[in-house]
Amino acid sequence: MWSTLHMSAQPATPVSGVPSYPPAEPRRSGPSLSTVILSLLAAALAGGVVGLLVALGGGGETPGGDTASDAPAEPIEPTSVESFDPVGGSGFRDRGGTWSTQTYNSAQFGGLKPGAGLLIDLGEARGVSSVTLETASPGLTVDLLAGDDPPSDDVAGMSSADSVTTGEGETVLSGADAGEHRYWMVWVTELAPANGGFSAEVSTPVVEGPAA
Repeated sequence: MWSTLHMSAQPATPVSGVPSYPPAEPRRSGPSLSTVILSLLAAALAGGVVGLLVALGGGGETPGGDTASDAPAEPIEPTSVESFDPVGGSGFRDRGGTWSTQTYNSAQFGGLKPGAGLLIDLGEARGVSSVTLETASPGLTVDLLAGDDPPSDDVAGMSSADSVTTGEGETVLSGADAGEHRYWMVWVTELAPANGGFSAEVSTPVVEGPAA
């Protein structure tokens, strides 16, 4: 008779000598190559725009920070103000702060001359922002002329800075774009109706320009 062999089950013995490791941390990814390249290109573009603005003068500003049009104006005291008549006539007569012409039978000086003026000598070449005068009668045609030499028998050597038809009271002529010149002239080419004829009567011009 076969005898039954009884074997008792033994608990499993853990294997020694195998190290245990903590769970691996997730891998941190840095910026992609394309992101880095785009950032560098954006920085280079911004630097190029700033450099271009600096090369162009910082947006139109002068080194002092103000644009030329913002430069403050101040009164300029002329060395002299004199009548100018291209044909040697009476031109304007000084009546103590008021200058007047003779009376003519037409607005074009009766066909005797192309005009008459007040020659302003600043003593040196200077920029002029404005020349202001008062007129007794509206309707004069007035030019503001500028030059580096005094006129002799005509105004051909002077350039025109402004031209207006006067109203009643104050008239302002601009010389802002004419550059720097020593001689400036209020040049009347057409007279206004007055005293049964045509004449001009104006105050002594007031000159203003950028500080020297």
